[in-house]
Amino acid sequence: MRTAIGVLMLLGAALGWGCSGPSLDLPEPADARLSAELEPVTIDGSVPLSFRARLRGAPASGNPWLFRGDVSDYYARALKQGEVPTALRERAVSVRFWRDTADCWLQPVEWLEPETTYTLALTGTGVIQVLRSEAAREGRARRVFPPIGRPKYRAAVVCELGNEGPWSSLALEPGGIALRAASGMAGRPSASCATLQVEGAPTDAVVAPPRFAGVAFDPSPWLPLPPTFADEPSACSVGEPFFGACLEVLDDRLRITPVAHDLMIVLATPRDVVVAAAVGARRLLLRGLSPDSEVELTGAVLSSAGGHEALRRKVTTAPARRHLVLNEVLANPRGPEPDAEWLELVNDSERPGSLSDLWLEDSSGRIPLPEAVLAPGEIVLVVSDGFRASGLDVPVPDGVRLLRVPSLGARGFANGGEALLLVGPEGVVSRFPSLAAPHAGRSLARRTLDSSDDDPAGFAEQPAVGATPGAPNAFDE
Repeated sequence: MRTAIGVLMLLGAALGWGCSGPSLDLPEPADARLSAELEPVTIDGSVPLSFRARLRGAPASGNPWLFRGDVSDYYARALKQGEVPTALRERAVSVRFWRDTADCWLQPVEWLEPETTYTLALTGTGVIQVLRSEAAREGRARRVFPPIGRPKYRAAVVCELGNEGPWSSLALEPGGIALRAASGMAGRPSASCATLQVEGAPTDAVVAPPRFAGVAFDPSPWLPLPPTFADEPSACSVGEPFFGACLEVLDDRLRITPVAHDLMIVLATPRDVVVAAAVGARRLLLRGLSPDSEVELTGAVLSSAGGHEALRRKVTTAPARRHLVLNEVLANPRGPEPDAEWLELVNDSERPGSLSDLWLEDSSGRIPLPEAVLAPGEIVLVVSDGFRASGLDVPVPDGVRLLRVPSLGARGFANGGEALLLVGPEGVVSRFPSLAAPHAGRSLARRTLDSSDDDPAGFAEQPAVGATPGAPNAFDE
């Protein structure tokens, strides 16, 4: 999504969204009438990681650009001639431009990198100023909703603000569109958080001031709602309709999948819970419920389209079931195969989980699991009778229980990938998708225990740590 927004911003420049480029203290400017003012002003003259520049006397022709790094004399001459070479475009920072009477404004729509050189330029004029971004010492508002990586439309929630509300409305530019700020998260009290809602319907990308409530503000643009943005959710293939999402009522937990807009659900009862979920993403809403019982949910729902409504719903949980999860697989160990391979199994429940009558199934057949009971939250490794821990792989911590079976598949796990099922009389209890294991010593794992069995994006190769036998999975994200 970030790449798409960047292309949109640069395309806007090419179509004449704005006018000309920013500057600070101009060294020998090509046009003495051109001057610039930076907001907010810094003491040492460095550029804040989120800023806005006002250009006075900028020519109406030419497009402004902000590039990472210095610009060579060759590129400077090309810019002065009105050309932007492809290699230079690849270093461009996405920005938004607009004109206000005789002045032109510029604002990056992504965070600058700390202590990095940037070059401001204007096609037809050339290089205007080389800038240096400041160290990342300034406080930043933390975006809670929409989820990071998702676009902002008409509503957002930010936290870790520098001062408490009430706050005055912000103006989104261009156009001076009001952005109303209210304390809390979608009605839930919070002195350090604010719910922001756009008043009206922007027809183009707009940006907020770079500072809000004493901290640097999320620079990503607010976008108009796409024409295809659904006003009503489609029918739920799994679960029941639930305020623009599909709700799955299980035995001790609830899951939601937004189907129309990104949603923030704020529960007050049965306990305080805040969940931000993207369209199509299956998310855990609540766990720790009593099976086979009635639960009343109250709270509020905020959508990225700007909708805000009270939530009240009664649901009845299902009878208790086993929550045993195939969580991690070392299919391509550095040590000998198949003897150094293992499979991690987790009891993702607050109740003991029995392995009675369960078996592992792959393309080569099925292997019964030994009789055992896993304590709530316990992590065990399923290994073959010939398992030998290798000093070349991440060691298995002391105290992690090993459950031995005759073999893991016919000849161990396939490095090229094969689906693995945990099956019992009740059907498939857990599923691990077919994923290739290209790097020796690095396991394949769920990103979270709640990752859907049917979502390949919920699984990945573990990063440099390699593997986490008997411990929570570790990803860089």
